[in-house]
Amino acid sequence: MTDRPDASTEGGEALAKVIDLSSREQMLSGARVTYTVAEVANLLGISRATTYALLRRGEIPARRIGSRWIIACKRFNSWLDSDSNGVDR
Repeated sequence: MTDRPDASTEGGEALAKVIDLSSREQMLSGARVTYTVAEVANLLGISRATTYALLRRGEIPARRIGSRWIIACKRFNSWLDSDSNGVDR
């Protein structure tokens, strides 16, 4: 079994879009490219239940792959740094 997503597998194509495979140097350096729901909850200072509710409503940028939520660090941090209109603060 390989650690790298295969676009031919179910959900692989969506996962490849979430994880920007063009930034291979980040992946090779061991830097994380996704957050867990618990990490996002901690970063936002809210409960995991509230975080799941925000994910389901699409208020936090993420993708669902099977039963897991995939929250791309780069996209989440960009969302966090911008206001509701997508304008940087």
